[in-house]
Amino acid sequence: MSDKTLIDRHLNTHETDLGQWNIVVFTALTTALLFYHISQVKSIEMKKSHAAIIAISIIFISLIFNMYSLYNFITRTDILIKRFPNKNHKDKIRQSQVIYGITTSILAIIQIGITVNIVKHIKKYL
Repeated sequence: MSDKTLIDRHLNTHETDLGQWNIVVFTALTTALLFYHISQVKSIEMKKSHAAIIAISIIFISLIFNMYSLYNFITRTDILIKRFPNKNHKDKIRQSQVIYGITTSILAIIQIGITVNIVKHIKKYL
């Protein structure tokens, strides 16, 4: 098996792992927002501050998953960089690290922004 094929296979495995964790993050974020939104309507009896704390907690947990999955992705792909001396292979892996690093970081910023917005909104109910 050629180095390129081997790198592609390993990189795809790590990209898939990161993608699966991102699915968990999006699911948790969606659950938190849905839960928080439902608590704002009159059909559910719950203190808005309690709903905010639960939503923020779910977002915080998903943020931890988000950052930890990125850390694992970068760590594992660094092993690939060390394993294969070819500059073209290293550049391809680094490019994946940058792209996934940026997109995962943007998602983390969105999560933090949503949390800040919930905190600002909930202050009036405390």
